[in-house]
Amino acid sequence: MLLWKALMLRHGFWPAVGLLAGGLRCPSVGIAGLARYATGPRQPLALLPSWQEYQKSGSTGQPSLDGLRFKRVRLRDRSISDELRKADAHGVSVLPRSGHLVVAEQEVTWQLRPPPALRALYTTGTCKEEHYLQMLRELVGVDGKDMRAATHGLQQCQAPPAVCELGAIAVLLLGAGRAALGLLRGLDQSGSDLQEHKVIKTYAVRGSEKKGTGRFQLFEDAKKRGRGCKSEGAKLRRQNAIRFFEKINAKFAEWGSELQRLRKEEPELSQGLCRAWPPSVVFFSGDLRLRRLLLDCKNPRCPLPDERGLWIKVPGPYGDLDPSLEALQRTTRFLCAGEVAEKPSEIEDQKDQTTLNDPQS
Repeated sequence: MLLWKALMLRHGFWPAVGLLAGGLRCPSVGIAGLARYATGPRQPLALLPSWQEYQKSGSTGQPSLDGLRFKRVRLRDRSISDELRKADAHGVSVLPRSGHLVVAEQEVTWQLRPPPALRALYTTGTCKEEHYLQMLRELVGVDGKDMRAATHGLQQCQAPPAVCELGAIAVLLLGAGRAALGLLRGLDQSGSDLQEHKVIKTYAVRGSEKKGTGRFQLFEDAKKRGRGCKSEGAKLRRQNAIRFFEKINAKFAEWGSELQRLRKEEPELSQGLCRAWPPSVVFFSGDLRLRRLLLDCKNPRCPLPDERGLWIKVPGPYGDLDPSLEALQRTTRFLCAGEVAEKPSEIEDQKDQTTLNDPQS
């Protein structure tokens, strides 16, 4: 008997029997997919490339990608919900790690890469899949007149208060003695991407005229284990560095207090997705040592979340920009923009398509 079982395992018969026995209990496989799964291990779906990837490599060696079309989608203009309504008839699935949405049978024929600002709410676990889809369908791009109805629709799907009242999304570009910080406007509100913004600069780097080769005073003090330089210039830079972090925390606290005041006194002005406090996520660029110094600041305490998983690194090239108002605006445009990739032969157009021209526009 043991020899027979060994032969079954050796030649791959036993796993097939187990698959047939458990296929009915696996809704993701089903009877229709048994033949495909029994012939071998399940192959991961090949996702459609992004616009940038397609421009670099094209469809060389992949005839199935010939004629692939791209469209830019943004928050606050209904383009995301419009695209979803078109694809819903074909069955939309959410990819668990990335938050991308796909239409796929044997292969992916349509793929939505939602704006990073919205996708972060799902990938960080702030909202569950059903509420994530609900926001994409009903709340993204809703104007002021329809906002109450959309919010009521989200509450009808029995979303917890943490989803109905999501915290604001903060953006922080942090450098040595220089910071650009802001809060995104409510994701379902019209207007510019930034609700609040501020640039803070100070003299805290020795040799800052050396174009990036200067040394941040608090880093130098840490190297010398508290026996930092006692020159007047070093004392000034040290004081400025401490005040620098205090100013950042004070500005975020000021914005948070205003949001909390509006929610109590003028709720009609504070309505919108991701307008509560404290922030849900923080998009961050800069040295992690600066982040730690900011969180360790005590006067005032940092109002941003301390959980590392809620701090999302801004990807390059935006993460490499020097903190400034222009860099902050470019970063927020990136965070509020997504794209749709589609095979034209699979899903019929219901309206004119706009070709994606420049991902940084």
